[in-house]
Amino acid sequence: MRSKLWHRRIFLRVISLFVCDLGLHAASHALAQDWVLTGAPQTNWNSVACSANGKILVAAGSDYQYGGGQPGYISFSTNSGTNWTTPIVPSNFWTAVTVSADGTRMAAVSGSEWNPQPLPRIYISSDTGATWQQANVPTNTWRSVACSADGSRLVAVALNGDIYTSLDTGQNWLSTNLPAAWADVACSANGTGLVAVSSGAIGGYNGSGRVYFSGDFGQSWFQPANENITWPEWVSVAASADHQKLVAGGSVAFTGHCCPCANVCTSSDGGTNVHPTTACVWYWDSVASSADGSRLAAGQAGGGPLFLSSDSGTNWIQSGSFPGPTFVACSADGRKLVVAVYDGGIYTLEMPPASPVLKIRRAGAAPDLLISWPVPSSNFALQQSPTLAPGSWTDVNTPSSLDYSSLQYYVRISSPAGSLFYRLVSR
Repeated sequence: MRSKLWHRRIFLRVISLFVCDLGLHAASHALAQDWVLTGAPQTNWNSVACSANGKILVAAGSDYQYGGGQPGYISFSTNSGTNWTTPIVPSNFWTAVTVSADGTRMAAVSGSEWNPQPLPRIYISSDTGATWQQANVPTNTWRSVACSADGSRLVAVALNGDIYTSLDTGQNWLSTNLPAAWADVACSANGTGLVAVSSGAIGGYNGSGRVYFSGDFGQSWFQPANENITWPEWVSVAASADHQKLVAGGSVAFTGHCCPCANVCTSSDGGTNVHPTTACVWYWDSVASSADGSRLAAGQAGGGPLFLSSDSGTNWIQSGSFPGPTFVACSADGRKLVVAVYDGGIYTLEMPPASPVLKIRRAGAAPDLLISWPVPSSNFALQQSPTLAPGSWTDVNTPSSLDYSSLQYYVRISSPAGSLFYRLVSR
């Protein structure tokens, strides 16, 4: 099901270089939709990712966690989950997938500590999943992979291994020489900011895991000054586009601590401080974040509802009910959600779109102006008019471009001599 057609308008008045936000927002008439089971196969899914607009999805599955388990496969969709394709990629114990903002570049990692064959690999696709190539990277028990918004920078972590980075879409890799029992890794939109979480020190799940941050694509790392957590067995982590807002989930399953549950934890200062939120269960399987870090989602290892927040983790609501461990991803605006269920299917939820806020600023030292708005899950057209009268609006002919460092669309215009109003209209 899809949301009803709706229109929203945000006006900016430009007088020479003075900008006035009139703040006129049209109310959305779209209604929240129920979770929809997609046409994806029923299998042991354990990772899912989606493009910025939520239309291109990629998922991977296998029994990598259990001795004697079976390898699985990769599957992708280019129409929001309606149809799925399994590419020609060798079966393996796939553990994680990632995708670029436009959906063209994908990566998948594999590895099982219980099953040494087939050899754990990293595979890369540059054509929206149609074809895949094996990356030239050492054999390892790969646990997670993340990429920059344009897909050029990749980072992968290994269980009881190092963190590896690539600057050339996975063609060449370098080790950061930071060994731990790595569980997950996330990347900023421009690829410079990284956050990695471990379930423990080398050798197993011993409750000594930590959070590590890097602001220079893995050349140096630091730990939070105030982690403020008593059960540090981390499982999953996600970051906003600018890497300032972070969210992580862990587990108390094997720590030996007496904590009744593990909190979803957040940071609003790039990792300097990490604090627990009120969302607390025995074992979190995955977390996801919108580009601005305001909308968060967290899935449980024991199944049940997904936990959702629209205020960076201050408050949480529960949504849906899933029959097994849940792995979640979201669009850049956080309003399209996809959940892959271990020993189950893949579900999607499309929430009412929000009114994106137009921003305007000088284009550096030039007299031109930049009008920008965040990447939404719907298509928009930028229009202009010398008045607010109906019927006076015309499309701005300059096409919008995507700034991968901030996940913002922008249009560069010449500074007008008089007054102009600007608005976004959904198409």
